[in-house]
Amino acid sequence: SLAQVYISTKSNEINAIREILKALDLRDSVITIDAIGTQTEIAKAVVEKEGDYILQVKDNQKLTKEEVQSFFCPLYDAHIVHQEQKDFGHGRIETRTMSSIVDPLSLDPDSTLDKWNGLKSIHMMTRVRTDKKTDKSTSETTFYISSLTDGTEVFKLIREHWAVENKLHYMLDMLFREDYSTKRAGNAAQNMNIINKINLTIIQRLKDKLKATSTLRLRKKLARMTPEEIFEMEL
Repeated sequence: SLAQVYISTKSNEINAIREILKALDLRDSVITIDAIGTQTEIAKAVVEKEGDYILQVKDNQKLTKEEVQSFFCPLYDAHIVHQEQKDFGHGRIETRTMSSIVDPLSLDPDSTLDKWNGLKSIHMMTRVRTDKKTDKSTSETTFYISSLTDGTEVFKLIREHWAVENKLHYMLDMLFREDYSTKRAGNAAQNMNIINKINLTIIQRLKDKLKATSTLRLRKKLARMTPEEIFEMEL
């Protein structure tokens, strides 16, 4: 967590994203945002600060989603690059297939995609999850726009985007029960979030140092130690 912005009742996540982008140095960085951040002004802000972006396109940008989807048809087969990856774990097999087109505006100069500053590629990701016990499969297809031209890098970064959810937000809820917190007065919720993130950083570093397999067990062990004993471990 590099920075955070408190969202007041009079604001929203889009305004918070704008404020975060202003605060960060984006040079040589790739910004990935959930679909709520897929806004033309946000893409422009990233490019103007010399960064790149990968933005998921959903129904909040319905025309863009339809436009991206229309490119993945037999007419443009010669320009579509495919790649696939399989993961095994948690009792299931997940197959991810991504189709990419670089410089779609050269194929259709009249495309409305030209409103996205710096757009250089579009992508269609299909995920098929198969339960190894029941052999039942579910499928999901998502679409992305990006200022990058390397499809392999985009594939990798789309996967890594969810590490923010899995390694940060999920852990804050599981370890510190943030979603159930009743702290509301003044800046209590915001301050506790910062403290929890510091604590999570310490726990994660200790987990790597001690080669612990269970975060919950490690937390219980730390609770029985003095601060001096913890800091003697040289994080």
